[in-house]
Amino acid sequence: MSKRVLFTSTFKTTFIEKDIEIFKSFYQLDVVIAKGFIGLAKKINHLFKNDICFIWFASTYSSILVFLSKLLNKKTIIVIGGVDVAMEKELNYGIWNSWWRKYFVRFAIVNANLILAVDESLKQKAISLCKYNGKNINIVPTGYDENFWRRITEKENFVLMVANVRDEIRLKIKGINIFLDVAKLMPKIKFKLIGLDKNLKINIPENVEVINFVNQSQLQIEYSRAKVYCQLSLIEGLPNTLCEAMLCECIPIGTDVGGIKNAIGETGIVLPTNEIETIRNAILFSFENFEGAKARQRIINNFDIKKRIEFLTNIINNF
Repeated sequence: MSKRVLFTSTFKTTFIEKDIEIFKSFYQLDVVIAKGFIGLAKKINHLFKNDICFIWFASTYSSILVFLSKLLNKKTIIVIGGVDVAMEKELNYGIWNSWWRKYFVRFAIVNANLILAVDESLKQKAISLCKYNGKNINIVPTGYDENFWRRITEKENFVLMVANVRDEIRLKIKGINIFLDVAKLMPKIKFKLIGLDKNLKINIPENVEVINFVNQSQLQIEYSRAKVYCQLSLIEGLPNTLCEAMLCECIPIGTDVGGIKNAIGETGIVLPTNEIETIRNAILFSFENFEGAKARQRIINNFDIKKRIEFLTNIINNF
């Protein structure tokens, strides 16, 4: 009989939807994407009739599910993605800044049967914050479909950045303010920013086009057109937009945080500093000295969706 899996999260993203598709292809699946007391009640109700609880992100919710799963002799898997192992006090970012939530998160991470970290850097953060040996942590990157994410138009000389930004904290976390400052230094170069809430009161240079939201098909077109893609985050796991852009043959430029360096490798520029002059010079250099085809091949070699499917199904089948 096929394993029964409860798949839970507090919100839905494209990479979470991709995991749901994977599980639906192989297992009997209950999906609960919800938060609050009602959402937690739904998750607990579904927990009783499933063999395995698969949870995106460590949180207070996941700690309760891990606790109950231990009592019911069920298996738990938690994917950590970034904010769940972040503690940036200056920006008030990360669940570990909460004096009480951090204890719940620690319990969830330490006591889950398996923790999946999308990058080695997140594993090390979890070990440091939780103060344990991390023996239940495996590195399992998110995967990307090379057949969908591919260049479909001619390249144009503009610089692209994509980030879902709805508040000023996330604006700084994703380096949007830095991106805009770089654009001011390069008035003759076109920049494009996708995902910024236009209700945010910030100064946009004339050479920057801001688009609030696009669907996946339109995003593929924008990646395909852009010559250079910037990932200027201050905190990061393994950035999905960076990997998607590289598959569409964008030349990648990124800060040396989280999994950004691991994604870019030798196919673009990893910045030792986020000073705007350094980024400006990197963009100019990239226009002339890198090929986007090499960036695409790196993602295919290292982060193919087939590898994630194989790993996830092996885990479930062996539980």
